[in-house]
Amino acid sequence: MSSSRTSLTVVRKPVSGTKKLSLSGFYLSSFRRFLRLTPPRVLEIVSARYGAGGNDPMTLEEIGQTYGITRERIRQIVSGLLRDVRGKRCTSPLEEVAKKIEWTLKKRNGILGREAFFRAVAKENARERGAVRFFLAVLFDRFLVRETDVLAPSVVLSDFDMSRWQSVNDVAVRFFSDRGSVLSEVEFLKKLKKDPSCKGLNEEELLNFLSVSLSVRRNPFGEWGLPEWSDICPRGTRERAYLVVRSEKKPLHFREIAQKIDAKGLQKSGRVTHPQTVHNELIKDKRFVLVGRGTYALVEWGYRRGTVREVIRGIFEDRKKPVSRREIVSEVLKVRDVKESTIVINLNAFFAKVGNDSYFLKEGKESAQ
Repeated sequence: MSSSRTSLTVVRKPVSGTKKLSLSGFYLSSFRRFLRLTPPRVLEIVSARYGAGGNDPMTLEEIGQTYGITRERIRQIVSGLLRDVRGKRCTSPLEEVAKKIEWTLKKRNGILGREAFFRAVAKENARERGAVRFFLAVLFDRFLVRETDVLAPSVVLSDFDMSRWQSVNDVAVRFFSDRGSVLSEVEFLKKLKKDPSCKGLNEEELLNFLSVSLSVRRNPFGEWGLPEWSDICPRGTRERAYLVVRSEKKPLHFREIAQKIDAKGLQKSGRVTHPQTVHNELIKDKRFVLVGRGTYALVEWGYRRGTVREVIRGIFEDRKKPVSRREIVSEVLKVRDVKESTIVINLNAFFAKVGNDSYFLKEGKESAQ
């Protein structure tokens, strides 16, 4: 056998021994049991088609090129084997497979996103996933793989009510289109349950339905909204940083912001957020205020932009009267992560001392600024 065909080879003999059995899950064991009498080449082709050999599933064209035959002949081989297995559907082993898949889907109200489904039934075991793909093809009249412009690739029970799913999805889209802003999951579900289209569905069922929607999404911080909103699917460093800081509800150092962007899965797959990039972007973003050495807060929290000197001047302009040093220090520390001595130095250098321990704007240039 050539090296290209070697990659398609699967184990043809029953696995024996406790250690080896631990490598085979329920579905892979069932796959091998059903196909134990299958001719070796057919077994290799079917394993390659569904990924039961541990590699990614191959197309009919790719398998045909490996064996030097047409994609149509590969299709015939695979279809023929599926028919043979379906012919044994009355047997208890195949029904056991069907019941196990059915149980997984019923736990999620009959629908589960494709990736979530494979994680549930096979975790990260590539061979086990391949065996599950094979059985989904065998049991195509009981389990369907659905995908539309508003529904993410999903595995559903054949009797799943897609019209009910569509109604719930439409209600959610209409709600956020009217609202125009994100909402916490608790509040969102509370409002959603009041709509007649969602009558009879509990919170878990609503979440199962919406988890496969492409029209409404949940961000990593548990807020729901429309996918085109930056609060739900941030597309740049500034948007990701804003979402992180807003969700943390406190000032953060730019290095910590970069770490949290990656930890929350906001960065593109395979990429890493560079702290210096975050620092450079936030300096230019008017939504952020540099409140200490590399630490940023949001303007919307009431933080003033500018230097310590400018913050102090703003306090005087707001009060329109002398303010004690203790009050000035207290107010500045609310919006700046600096040492108390830095505040006192700015007071003595740029402002006028009034009385024993109060300060105000100097006459002339400072008062006019």
